[in-house]
Amino acid sequence: MPEDLRSMIYQMLTPNDTLDVRLFDFRGKMYQEVKKQLLVNAEYIIKQTIKGIDGLVVHDIYLTGSSAGYFYNEKSDIDVGIEVHNESCPYISQDEDKLADFLLKLFYGNCRRVSFVLDNRSVDINLESRDKEVFGLYSLLQDEWVLEPNKKIFAGIEVEEVWRKYNERYAEINQYIDNMQANGQLKEKQGILELTAYFRNLLKQSLVSPMEYIIYRLLKKRLVFVYIGGVIYKSWQDYLSLE
Repeated sequence: MPEDLRSMIYQMLTPNDTLDVRLFDFRGKMYQEVKKQLLVNAEYIIKQTIKGIDGLVVHDIYLTGSSAGYFYNEKSDIDVGIEVHNESCPYISQDEDKLADFLLKLFYGNCRRVSFVLDNRSVDINLESRDKEVFGLYSLLQDEWVLEPNKKIFAGIEVEEVWRKYNERYAEINQYIDNMQANGQLKEKQGILELTAYFRNLLKQSLVSPMEYIIYRLLKKRLVFVYIGGVIYKSWQDYLSLE
């Protein structure tokens, strides 16, 4: 195992003594200037995607990921999730998984190249059909913890075990996409839908256990999800285009 990756995994498994002091005060309350900036960023994404679609409602906006807990580092991204519910739009499914697919396409179609930075840290914003997190959830709208972070969540997980399972998952993902491309499945609607469902299941799998969440974070760090989202976006673009 490369020493830099070993160090990264070890750091992911080792909690800090306090919450991220760049985001929270000693009481665990987010600094108002930080919250204000993150809400401005989130509002931009909302305007570019769901604003104007009657029936789609922002349920909450969360700080998620390692920065919403004790497992951050100095370079940790600031992850923000915009939880969207379909309350009355008749043209979009109210099923959470199908809504998640729609939000994914909407985001990549309108905001794929959008980026935000706060104090030299990347701000990663996504549209979600449900709240999902292992570390913690801090509501930017309610200005309070919805899910309190837990220092002991990764107790008993070993670095070598994480590395082995991560490599297995990474190889599996690449093989799956390579096979779909080689077989021409991504030239057809059904194949694109299958890849989208596969992508969705990868994201949902992160909630199964703390180990799965670490694997998810490593895959995200390696931009695997950005890659899959790009493949889906390009496949839809090609499928819907005239030759």
